[in-house]
Amino acid sequence: MEKLISSLETHLSTLPIPFRDQEDIKILYERIKQNIHTLLRQIEDRFVDQDVLKKQLRDQSELLNQPFRIFVAGEFSKGKSFLINVLCGNETVRETNIGPQDTKITVLAYGDSRDNTSNRYVDVRHYPFNFLKICNLVDSPGINAVLRPEHTKITRENIASANLVLFVTSVERTISQEEIDLIRFISDNNRSEVAFVLNKTDVFEDTLIDFIDTAGMVTVTRFLEQILAKETNIRDPLIFPVSTRRAMWALVKRDAEVWERSGMQQLINHIGFILQSGEAAVLKLRSPLNYLSGAHIDNLPVLQGLLEQEERQSLGLEKSNLTIKRVEEDIKQQMVEIHDAIDAFNIAEIERAFEQSLDLFIERFLAKDTLKAFKKMTKEEQGKYVQRELNDAFVSWEKGVDEKKLAYVEDILKRFQHCWAQCKQSLQGESNGHLRTMIDERERREGKTMEESFSFEKQNIELVRLFSNMKNEIRQGNQKAFQEQVINSHNAIERNSTLWTAVSATSLAGAITGVIADLFISGGIISLISIIGGAGGAAGAFAFRDQRAKKIREKMQSGIDKTFETFRTSFNETIRSVFHDEGKAFEIRTKRTFVERVRELVNEKLVITVTAQNEIKELLNQSAVISGEIEKLESVMRG
Repeated sequence: MEKLISSLETHLSTLPIPFRDQEDIKILYERIKQNIHTLLRQIEDRFVDQDVLKKQLRDQSELLNQPFRIFVAGEFSKGKSFLINVLCGNETVRETNIGPQDTKITVLAYGDSRDNTSNRYVDVRHYPFNFLKICNLVDSPGINAVLRPEHTKITRENIASANLVLFVTSVERTISQEEIDLIRFISDNNRSEVAFVLNKTDVFEDTLIDFIDTAGMVTVTRFLEQILAKETNIRDPLIFPVSTRRAMWALVKRDAEVWERSGMQQLINHIGFILQSGEAAVLKLRSPLNYLSGAHIDNLPVLQGLLEQEERQSLGLEKSNLTIKRVEEDIKQQMVEIHDAIDAFNIAEIERAFEQSLDLFIERFLAKDTLKAFKKMTKEEQGKYVQRELNDAFVSWEKGVDEKKLAYVEDILKRFQHCWAQCKQSLQGESNGHLRTMIDERERREGKTMEESFSFEKQNIELVRLFSNMKNEIRQGNQKAFQEQVINSHNAIERNSTLWTAVSATSLAGAITGVIADLFISGGIISLISIIGGAGGAAGAFAFRDQRAKKIREKMQSGIDKTFETFRTSFNETIRSVFHDEGKAFEIRTKRTFVERVRELVNEKLVITVTAQNEIKELLNQSAVISGEIEKLESVMRG
């Protein structure tokens, strides 16, 4: 009778195991296993921030060196512990209380109990059962435990270790939504071999009247098949109706008839066939590949998900380059507008205002009483008087020039600032965030922001300082000469009042208006005259007391017109040329900051991404080659 009761222990003790017992198959098996180790390690290197996937890949690699792993899963109270006890042929291996038990994964392995280990997630318990040399049993916490909601999470995290899943349910409550969810998870993410253990079939039997409700058993089995077909992608499932309680009683009582009626022998035969035929070796080798083909990354297989991530990255980077190109074109257009604005400054109002101030100065300075009083002054007093009169006559004109100059400078600087802000907004406003991310990474790497790298505010300060220096240089160089020339001209007039007939009256106009450009830059009326026209200017002054005043004034106006033409040229050569030069330098810096440097970052990343795509494609090829090798191994085992 003992021979008829074949627990897993006794059943497996005499089975030949190909990948363990046959040298040629063992060599092929070990070579494929090493190739899988290499593949998993290369894939793991690609997960920088995804610790869960990295751990699961490491686990898959480590499990290749361990015995075939049978994972027992299902809801609590469905008979998982009874099933494990029956498989072990020992009723004390696992407790069989009705409530939810362990909150950890328990691995049953071969060895001495003194070698048991435990950590936060897994208990490893050793038993001297010979079949554990060939296959390990894994007991998972019962899912759907109301008081222990973490059980389902623990089971899902560890199901990837399974080579074969024995999913335990019962005829009392065939299958719940939680069980369906877990089965679907196994099918989608691990794709392990699954056998369904339909437990507690003894409810369909009454031994007192020798009655078996066969129709009821068939109905329950078909219902389970239909639910699996409808809710998961499992078709033609392996279902083993059993009574683990009856099987345990048969083992204890050594009752072959009860053992036969328990249905356990069919399940043990199935496990034995998997091991004896070598299918276990194939399942073991395919387990990591099945894991890789699960929906782990964006609901895609691992390598396919990685490849699509890199392809999306490439598309995003190409879009980033288009954005950079638009920014480059926008910089070019804005710089055209800036240079147009530099050339568009209108000095007509300055001309008219200057003519009015010039008339006022000449009338006051060349008046009879003024010249008479001027004659009696000391040289120092004359200098102060000239400076005061000029400041007074031209104060309104000078204020107007300064205001227009300031508005002009501010307008150009605002255009520079707008160009900068527009570039930054265009780059960092990109919807997919690639450029923003790379710019942020660059700023962290270089330890300064783009603004600091560009030194935009520093450039503005430098520009203002440039104008201040020009202004100070003109004042310091011209003020003293102007005062001396006015005083010398007056003295010459007094010494020889007839000199005016010898020199063109336009000299005075030229002397006064010839440096309007300097005035525009400096903003100081004292720097008006760089070179006085000498005695000829003095002669022109007497014209206001002569009957030829009208003719002299007409000639002065002609001199003013010519001088303003010179001023326009001077303006273009000073203020405008400085701004144009600054604009060109600004364009170079802006393109370097927003175009060349960022494009360099994008292209750098593109090279890395394209390289990664090629490497992932190579890993896909390696996976396909390994699958072919496993098929060859399977063929050898069958042949």
